[in-house]
Amino acid sequence: MMLLPICGLFGPAAAAQESQTEKNPSFRILAMPVVGIGTEGTLSFGARIGARWSESQNVYIQFKSAFSSQKTAFSCDGDGFVDGHAVKPWYTGDDKKSRWSVTAGYGYGFLPWLTAYAGLGYGQRALYWESFEGDWARVEPSSFSGAEMEAGVMASFGQFAVSAGVQTCMFKFTEINLGIGFLF
Repeated sequence: MMLLPICGLFGPAAAAQESQTEKNPSFRILAMPVVGIGTEGTLSFGARIGARWSESQNVYIQFKSAFSSQKTAFSCDGDGFVDGHAVKPWYTGDDKKSRWSVTAGYGYGFLPWLTAYAGLGYGQRALYWESFEGDWARVEPSSFSGAEMEAGVMASFGQFAVSAGVQTCMFKFTEINLGIGFLF
């Protein structure tokens, strides 16, 4: 007996969505894997999900990560010195980078197949150096978190879409974003 009211709730909602698509044939959903290629060779991977409700307007949310992090024993400046120590530790030359970002934005189609987009969000970028003792140091001048900004273009060809853009974290770290995805 409880199933009837629940089914009744989902039935009209599904029908309303179906009729919305019939009323607005330009309504599309975007699913796009993206890669970020940063300065210093940092790679981050993620996805952009979006919705287009007219030929010229859309919104999206995007997440990217380098899928790496590092526990640190101390932090250092750009020359490797640790606060309060006159002698800097010896470093192996190995480094690790971490990166993640979440952005959301708006796109406007200037042509039926070409959309310009811009977004804002939050992100983090960190650089770590390994000492000869096996400890990792967070390099403070190259590690930061804060506002993310991005802009780019997306071209769509039937059900396929490609995008290219640029993204920055606090104007201290920049990466090129590339994506290939599908419109449903």
